[in-house]
Amino acid sequence: MSELTQHKKMANTNLHSVERYYAGNPDGSLSGIKGQYCKDTLTGYRYVNTDGTVTVPTTNWEQIFDPDVKDYIIEGDGNSGRVFRFANLVIQDGLVIPSIKCTFSSKWNGDTIATTDNITKGATVGDFSLNPGGDMLTIENSGLSGDVKMAFGTICRNYSLASILVIAGAMSNDIVMMFTNINTGALVDITTLVNAGDIQVDVIYFTDA
Repeated sequence: MSELTQHKKMANTNLHSVERYYAGNPDGSLSGIKGQYCKDTLTGYRYVNTDGTVTVPTTNWEQIFDPDVKDYIIEGDGNSGRVFRFANLVIQDGLVIPSIKCTFSSKWNGDTIATTDNITKGATVGDFSLNPGGDMLTIENSGLSGDVKMAFGTICRNYSLASILVIAGAMSNDIVMMFTNINTGALVDITTLVNAGDIQVDVIYFTDA
Protein backbone atom coordinates (compact mmCIF):
# COMPACT_ATOMS: atom_id res chain seq x y z
CA MET A 1 0.00 0.00 0.00
CA SER A 2 1.44 3.37 -1.02
CA GLU A 3 2.00 6.20 1.46
CA LEU A 4 -0.69 8.23 -0.34
CA THR A 5 -3.19 5.36 -0.02
CA GLN A 6 -2.37 5.03 3.68
CA HIS A 7 -2.85 8.76 4.13
CA LYS A 8 -6.24 8.71 2.44
CA LYS A 9 -7.34 5.69 4.41
CA MET A 10 -6.51 7.32 7.72
CA ALA A 11 -7.62 10.83 6.79
CA ASN A 12 -11.13 9.92 5.74
CA THR A 13 -11.78 8.15 9.05
CA ASN A 14 -11.21 11.25 11.15
CA LEU A 15 -11.91 14.55 9.47
CA HIS A 16 -13.80 15.80 12.56
CA SER A 17 -16.92 17.95 12.50
CA VAL A 18 -15.25 20.82 10.59
CA GLU A 19 -13.44 18.57 8.08
CA ARG A 20 -9.92 19.66 8.92
CA TYR A 21 -7.24 19.26 6.29
CA TYR A 22 -4.96 16.85 8.13
CA ALA A 23 -4.79 13.19 8.88
CA GLY A 24 -5.54 11.58 12.22
CA ASN A 25 -6.53 8.28 13.79
CA PRO A 26 -10.16 7.68 14.83
CA ASP A 27 -9.23 8.16 18.47
CA GLY A 28 -7.79 11.61 17.75
CA SER A 29 -4.16 10.61 18.32
CA LEU A 30 -1.33 11.40 15.96
CA SER A 31 -1.41 9.37 12.79
CA GLY A 32 2.35 9.33 12.41
CA ILE A 33 2.15 10.11 8.72
CA LYS A 34 5.29 12.01 7.88
CA GLY A 35 5.02 15.52 6.53
CA GLN A 36 1.32 15.96 7.40
CA TYR A 37 -0.68 17.90 9.94
CA CYS A 38 -2.39 15.76 12.56
CA LYS A 39 -4.50 16.39 15.64
CA ASP A 40 -4.01 15.31 19.22
CA THR A 41 -7.26 15.91 21.13
CA LEU A 42 -5.37 16.76 24.32
CA THR A 43 -2.60 19.01 23.06
CA GLY A 44 -4.00 20.48 19.87
CA TYR A 45 -2.31 20.56 16.47
CA ARG A 46 1.02 18.96 15.74
CA TYR A 47 3.20 18.59 12.67
CA VAL A 48 4.95 15.33 11.87
CA ASN A 49 8.32 16.14 10.31
CA THR A 50 9.82 14.11 7.50
CA ASP A 51 12.12 12.43 10.02
CA GLY A 52 9.12 11.33 12.10
CA THR A 53 9.62 13.76 14.97
CA VAL A 54 6.68 15.85 16.15
CA THR A 55 6.77 19.62 16.54
CA VAL A 56 4.29 22.41 17.21
CA PRO A 57 3.44 24.25 13.95
CA THR A 58 4.17 27.92 13.50
CA THR A 59 1.45 30.56 13.42
CA ASN A 60 1.66 30.74 9.61
CA TRP A 61 1.10 27.01 9.30
CA GLU A 62 -1.93 27.19 11.57
CA GLN A 63 -3.42 29.98 9.44
CA ILE A 64 -3.02 27.92 6.30
CA PHE A 65 -4.27 24.57 7.56
CA ASP A 66 -6.72 25.34 10.35
CA PRO A 67 -10.21 26.31 9.04
CA ASP A 68 -11.06 27.73 12.46
CA VAL A 69 -8.36 30.36 12.01
CA LYS A 70 -8.52 31.02 8.26
CA ASP A 71 -11.51 29.66 6.36
CA TYR A 72 -10.44 30.44 2.82
CA ILE A 73 -6.94 30.54 1.39
CA ILE A 74 -5.99 31.75 -2.08
CA GLU A 75 -2.37 31.88 -3.16
CA GLY A 76 -0.63 32.73 -6.40
CA ASP A 77 2.33 34.92 -5.55
CA GLY A 78 3.69 33.17 -2.49
CA ASN A 79 1.52 35.13 -0.07
CA SER A 80 -1.45 33.64 1.74
CA GLY A 81 -4.71 35.41 2.43
CA ARG A 82 -5.55 36.71 -1.06
CA VAL A 83 -9.26 37.38 -1.55
CA PHE A 84 -11.13 36.62 -4.79
CA ARG A 85 -13.64 39.26 -5.89
CA PHE A 86 -16.00 39.58 -8.87
CA ALA A 87 -17.82 42.78 -9.87
CA ASN A 88 -19.45 44.55 -12.79
CA LEU A 89 -18.58 48.02 -14.09
CA VAL A 90 -21.14 50.03 -16.07
CA ILE A 91 -19.78 53.00 -18.03
CA GLN A 92 -22.30 55.49 -19.39
CA ASP A 93 -22.31 58.92 -20.97
CA GLY A 94 -21.95 61.62 -18.32
CA LEU A 95 -24.16 64.65 -17.87
CA VAL A 96 -21.28 67.01 -18.57
CA ILE A 97 -19.91 66.60 -22.09
CA PRO A 98 -17.40 65.06 -22.50
CA SER A 99 -17.50 62.91 -19.35
CA ILE A 100 -18.49 59.44 -18.19
CA LYS A 101 -20.71 58.02 -15.46
CA CYS A 102 -19.59 54.84 -13.68
CA THR A 103 -21.28 52.29 -11.42
CA PHE A 104 -19.38 49.40 -9.81
CA SER A 105 -21.51 46.55 -8.43
CA SER A 106 -20.57 43.31 -6.71
CA LYS A 107 -21.44 40.07 -8.48
CA TRP A 108 -19.69 37.80 -5.97
CA ASN A 109 -17.73 39.03 -2.95
CA GLY A 110 -16.87 42.21 -4.82
CA ASP A 111 -17.05 45.87 -3.89
CA THR A 112 -19.88 48.29 -4.61
CA ILE A 113 -19.32 51.91 -5.61
CA ALA A 114 -22.39 54.08 -6.13
CA THR A 115 -23.06 55.71 -9.48
CA THR A 116 -20.57 58.54 -9.99
CA ASP A 117 -21.32 61.10 -12.70
CA ASN A 118 -19.31 63.75 -14.55
CA ILE A 119 -15.93 62.02 -14.51
CA THR A 120 -14.05 64.27 -16.92
CA LYS A 121 -10.67 63.76 -18.57
CA GLY A 122 -7.77 64.33 -16.19
CA ALA A 123 -10.02 64.32 -13.13
CA THR A 124 -10.68 62.15 -10.10
CA VAL A 125 -14.28 62.07 -8.97
CA GLY A 126 -15.07 59.96 -5.93
CA ASP A 127 -13.40 56.58 -6.45
CA PHE A 128 -12.91 56.91 -10.22
CA SER A 129 -10.22 58.63 -12.28
CA LEU A 130 -9.93 59.25 -16.01
CA ASN A 131 -6.57 60.16 -17.50
CA PRO A 132 -6.15 63.31 -19.69
CA GLY A 133 -6.44 61.28 -22.89
CA GLY A 134 -9.68 59.68 -21.77
CA ASP A 135 -8.30 56.24 -22.60
CA MET A 136 -7.46 54.90 -19.12
CA LEU A 137 -10.04 54.52 -16.38
CA THR A 138 -8.92 53.86 -12.81
CA ILE A 139 -11.03 52.42 -10.00
CA GLU A 140 -9.26 53.87 -7.01
CA ASN A 141 -8.11 51.81 -4.05
CA SER A 142 -10.18 54.09 -1.82
CA GLY A 143 -13.36 52.40 -3.06
CA LEU A 144 -12.07 48.84 -2.80
CA SER A 145 -11.54 46.33 0.00
CA GLY A 146 -7.79 45.92 0.36
CA ASP A 147 -4.97 46.53 -2.08
CA VAL A 148 -5.50 45.11 -5.57
CA LYS A 149 -2.88 42.54 -6.56
CA MET A 150 -4.35 41.28 -9.84
CA ALA A 151 -7.26 42.27 -12.08
CA PHE A 152 -8.82 40.93 -15.25
CA GLY A 153 -11.71 42.36 -17.24
CA THR A 154 -13.93 41.29 -20.11
CA ILE A 155 -16.62 43.25 -21.94
CA CYS A 156 -20.02 41.65 -21.30
CA ARG A 157 -22.22 44.36 -22.89
CA ASN A 158 -21.21 46.78 -25.63
CA TYR A 159 -24.06 49.01 -26.70
CA SER A 160 -21.63 51.38 -28.40
CA LEU A 161 -21.21 48.67 -31.09
CA ALA A 162 -17.56 49.73 -31.48
CA SER A 163 -15.01 46.98 -32.16
CA ILE A 164 -13.10 47.19 -28.89
CA LEU A 165 -11.28 45.13 -26.28
CA VAL A 166 -10.62 45.97 -22.65
CA ILE A 167 -7.21 45.59 -21.02
CA ALA A 168 -7.46 45.49 -17.23
CA GLY A 169 -4.82 45.11 -14.55
CA ALA A 170 -3.57 46.18 -11.16
CA MET A 171 -1.47 49.31 -10.74
CA SER A 172 -0.49 50.99 -7.47
CA ASN A 173 -3.15 48.93 -5.65
CA ASP A 174 -5.88 50.24 -8.01
CA ILE A 175 -7.77 48.62 -10.90
CA VAL A 176 -6.91 50.19 -14.25
CA MET A 177 -8.69 49.68 -17.57
CA MET A 178 -7.87 50.70 -21.11
CA PHE A 179 -9.99 50.17 -24.19
CA THR A 180 -8.35 49.43 -27.54
CA ASN A 181 -9.46 49.06 -31.12
CA ILE A 182 -9.81 45.33 -31.75
CA ASN A 183 -8.13 45.60 -35.18
CA THR A 184 -5.36 48.17 -34.69
CA GLY A 185 -4.70 47.95 -30.96
CA ALA A 186 -4.86 51.74 -30.69
CA LEU A 187 -6.22 53.22 -27.46
CA VAL A 188 -9.75 54.58 -27.68
CA ASP A 189 -11.23 57.59 -25.87
CA ILE A 190 -13.83 56.18 -23.48
CA THR A 191 -15.88 59.39 -23.48
CA THR A 192 -16.32 59.00 -27.24
CA LEU A 193 -17.31 55.34 -26.96
CA VAL A 194 -20.13 55.91 -24.52
CA ASN A 195 -21.61 58.66 -26.66
CA ALA A 196 -22.94 55.80 -28.79
CA GLY A 197 -24.03 53.51 -25.94
CA ASP A 198 -23.24 52.03 -22.55
CA ILE A 199 -20.38 49.60 -21.94
CA GLN A 200 -20.35 46.95 -19.22
CA VAL A 201 -17.24 45.14 -18.02
CA ASP A 202 -17.08 42.10 -15.74
CA VAL A 203 -14.07 42.42 -13.47
CA ILE A 204 -12.27 39.65 -11.56
CA TYR A 205 -9.72 40.89 -9.07
CA PHE A 206 -7.70 39.73 -6.09
CA THR A 207 -7.04 41.86 -3.04
CA ASP A 208 -4.79 41.36 -0.03
CA ALA A 209 -7.69 41.68 2.43
